Amino acid sequence: MTERVVSKKKFPPVLYGLAGIMELFHCSKATAFRYRHSVISGACTQHGKKIIVDTKKALRLYGVEHPENLVMERQVNEEVKEL
Repeated sequence: MTERVVSKKKFPPVLYGLAGIMELFHCSKATAFRYRHSVISGACTQHGKKIIVDTKKALRLYGVEHPENLVMERQVNEEVKEL
């Protein structure tokens, strides 16, 4: 059975740190670190210890066409076991 969960959330124009990346992409800290150094590196700047992420640019680099109309979708798969 596949359930479609849709949530709309407005993100600020700028996010800070790995925590901001984790919140934006719903991922773990390790995945956020990988994204920061590969997929969305063009949207990230760092001043000292502070990481600053341009939200719209990060979403475009990730592959979201219209970040201003962001709808996060997640499919939940459940296996039904035969008794």
